[in-house]
Amino acid sequence: MPPTKPHRPPSTIVYGILAVCLTALATPANLSSAQDYPIPRTVMDVETIQSWQFASDAEGFRAVHDCQLEGRDGLLVVTVTGSDPYLLSPPLQVAGPCRVRIRMRGLRAGPGQIFWITDRQPQWSEGQSTRFPVELGDRWCEYDVDLPADGEVRCIRLDPGGAPGTVEIDRIEILRYRLHPLEIQDIESDARRIGLTLYNHDPRPIEFSLEGRRYTAKPAGLTPIELTLSGGAAFEAKTIFIQPDALPEIRRTIFLYRSGQSIAGPVLRNDKLTVRAAGDAAGAELEIDGRVVAILAPLVHIDGALPAGRLVEADDILRWEGSEDLSCTLGLEDEQVHIRIESKKECEGPVLRALGHLAQGVFAGLEYLGPNEASSSRLDIETAERLRFVPDILKVTLPLMA
Repeated sequence: MPPTKPHRPPSTIVYGILAVCLTALATPANLSSAQDYPIPRTVMDVETIQSWQFASDAEGFRAVHDCQLEGRDGLLVVTVTGSDPYLLSPPLQVAGPCRVRIRMRGLRAGPGQIFWITDRQPQWSEGQSTRFPVELGDRWCEYDVDLPADGEVRCIRLDPGGAPGTVEIDRIEILRYRLHPLEIQDIESDARRIGLTLYNHDPRPIEFSLEGRRYTAKPAGLTPIELTLSGGAAFEAKTIFIQPDALPEIRRTIFLYRSGQSIAGPVLRNDKLTVRAAGDAAGAELEIDGRVVAILAPLVHIDGALPAGRLVEADDILRWEGSEDLSCTLGLEDEQVHIRIESKKECEGPVLRALGHLAQGVFAGLEYLGPNEASSSRLDIETAERLRFVPDILKVTLPLMA
């Protein structure tokens, strides 16, 4: 399913501390056959099936538990009176899967949740629900919540969050989306090649172009593709474009690391850790006892583009300023790397990649990994729920292991 993504504030600040505990890695530093993280299928188009604007009343929505509803001034006003508020929609006849789009604001932040029932599963259950984070403040935010419903959706239930206060809803829409038949399922890369696996969900073959060559995606099957890379800098962002005939293109950016390449940039060093950073903020190497044990690549990116940062401070800390009003600060204290990112646009980073063979690992709030196990693999979950990127922003997580 496509990811749920709330509207982001105009200024995004990310602050993180990376505790580098990598001394147990015994293999040489390399990223041979490093697997890039998977992404959900591309949404080709979206159609509005039903919409409620609350011009004069609640338009069929009704309070069921721990809340009161009032439709006024083009808004659905929800007054939360208890710890478990929820409201129901009027009866529906919408083929699943579908997406609910809500524009609302509230005085208190908290997790929201949407339940649904269908003609095949008419009972309310936790298994037929999707959670989404609700942002704090009186600013209007838009939330896209995917409902992977099997059958015809007959009703939805909105839980706006359990904190006392008032929630104002400007509109609620039910959307139908069409997914791209081609899906990039796996990517492996090293300094000389990119190998990707393309799955065709269509029962017919699909012709497409990639890097100036023509390919055919097998019907309802996997098509392996290998691309050869030329030499380059230690850190590079490589964007590939898959252009099917008569279908939208699929774009994917892969962040490459070439070990052994010299890095022209500043160095931070103490008696426990050395950080060698690229002068343009494309990435950094982390060394222990003269050996590269991990990389930060990318430090930050905006929609797949590296910031082309300009180094403006290189003393006890490193600070870059880049395009899109973005800045990145990196500091070193004992075994900890401190990173602060400020941007007026939505950004991602930093990405820490440990080198060598994995013995065990834990991503706080996400998953535990055993020896040489890849994150977001299909070993335990076959469906899109396996895609584990970040913890819930409203849940505190700690990197603890028994």
